[in-house]
Amino acid sequence: MGIYEDRIMRKVDSFTKGYPYPYDCGAPGDQYVVSPDGLVGVCQGYCGNKKYFVPIEEIKDNINHPIWQMWRFRSPIYQKQCYSCLALGICGGGCAYNTELKTGSIWGIDEAFCAHSINTTKFLIKDLYQHTDSSS
Repeated sequence: MGIYEDRIMRKVDSFTKGYPYPYDCGAPGDQYVVSPDGLVGVCQGYCGNKKYFVPIEEIKDNINHPIWQMWRFRSPIYQKQCYSCLALGICGGGCAYNTELKTGSIWGIDEAFCAHSINTTKFLIKDLYQHTDSSS
């Protein structure tokens, strides 16, 4: 229908190009969030409670900062409960903030996102199969 939906297309690109998609969110190292009071954190979801936020003066080397080091591992490729999942390579892990709200931990599973990733993977496999020329 010609509609471009970014969340789906990130998974499609990973699937069709054959590379893993480890993060669906910028929090594990690709973003800085600055709160109105000048604190810096990894996720805008935590702007209200300032969890995972620090004064900007503390961010001399985010690669070695404990918060950013911890969040770098917030990906299904590092979570044992995800290892046998069909969608592991294209999932990206969903939203850590929503996961923490529901499970009490950023290391929990974003179940809605899992369902989305698994169903997308099944669709992509079925579509690939249906469009593969069986005579070649």
